[in-house]
Amino acid sequence: MTSRSNAPSLADRDLVDYGVARLRDQAFDAIGALWRRRQSEGWTQKRVADAIGRDPAWVSRTLRAPGNWTLRTIGELIQALDGESEITITPLEAPLEGRPKDHAHIGYVSTGTTIEQ
Repeated sequence: MTSRSNAPSLADRDLVDYGVARLRDQAFDAIGALWRRRQSEGWTQKRVADAIGRDPAWVSRTLRAPGNWTLRTIGELIQALDGESEITITPLEAPLEGRPKDHAHIGYVSTGTTIEQ
């Protein structure tokens, strides 16, 4: 069981930044997987752009890296790719199958310190 008292101490701002980056990266990975599937079905970036009234160059840039993605960006891409999303949020103390102890902090770099498993 993981609890905050057992977690390595990180500054509040570092925890917020980590949480935002982790969520953004999960969305990027999920959308990337859907995009690769759509590409295998013959979809083009132009088709995606046309579906949401965006420039194909914007789609190209956005699908390459998450940069400063917002919920709007994520929603637009999900819709353009004919996708569906589901968000699950669990408390840290609730064990998830296959999740190592202190999972949320493994590999996170803060002020020069890397936390390893």
